[in-house]
Amino acid sequence: GALVAWLRHLSRSLQRYVLNLVRTILERLQHTGFDRRNTTLVIAWPQEGDTERGLKIPCKEHTYWAQILADAEDCATFAYVTLKCLETNHVKCQGDLRAWQNASKMLVTEMSPSRPKGEPVITTPLAPVTTTATATTQWELEHKKIYFIKKLDTLLQVKVERPNPSSNDVAHLVVAASIIPPGWWKRVLLKEEEKRNSRIRERQAMGDHAERVIVRAG
Repeated sequence: GALVAWLRHLSRSLQRYVLNLVRTILERLQHTGFDRRNTTLVIAWPQEGDTERGLKIPCKEHTYWAQILADAEDCATFAYVTLKCLETNHVKCQGDLRAWQNASKMLVTEMSPSRPKGEPVITTPLAPVTTTATATTQWELEHKKIYFIKKLDTLLQVKVERPNPSSNDVAHLVVAASIIPPGWWKRVLLKEEEKRNSRIRERQAMGDHAERVIVRAG
């Protein structure tokens, strides 16, 4: 893509520099994300002169949404945090003096339609919905509909809550308080696919149909 074309225009020495930089960053972040026991969200918190700092947040209560960050067959998650606050119409920055509660209430990301084997998704044309400063889509999540997100050994269930049309807020994906056991998720997914496409995933490419959402626990 564009990144490969950009790299090819660099000199050999700059190419090696960029690749070494990317490799170093990924090595620092390799142990971040949703842990293998499915209980903790590990987040790097790099500071100037200290890149080993980080947070371990239990995946429960307000942070239960972190289930969505578990690795999938074709996607791995690396996580880091900055000092910049994430705000919505309902959640505002509480200042530097607020005590850390070892919890994270939400995630902002973009979701796309998906099929079990990755084949193209045909969507019904709708009014264009702006998802980023540079991208629009003709696909949007349906209000109050249940969708499924497949991970390595589970099928995560989420429900869409769309804001009032007069609000500037984006749609919310509410992660269910329970996950579907491995022995049942294929059966549930196939049943849902027979009725209509109910599977979604995080956006993978700039050209994908996608909608920006806030992910939170129910």
